[in-house]
Amino acid sequence: MRVKDKQLENCQAILTIEADEAEMKKALDDAYRHAAEHANIPGFRKGKAPKPILDQH
Repeated sequence: MRVKDKQLENCQAILTIEADEAEMKKALDDAYRHAAEHANIPGFRKGKAPKPILDQH
């Protein structure tokens, strides 16, 4: 992951963040797993709801 920052006037800044595909896929998978662990969706045990169902809720 690369992060670039550019300071502007009046205490403002522009951040540019670049991440490769594998890094983003791992982060998204981790986020889905964390959401599934805490989601209480009828018909699914905690931590077992599939991604499409999590997207709907």
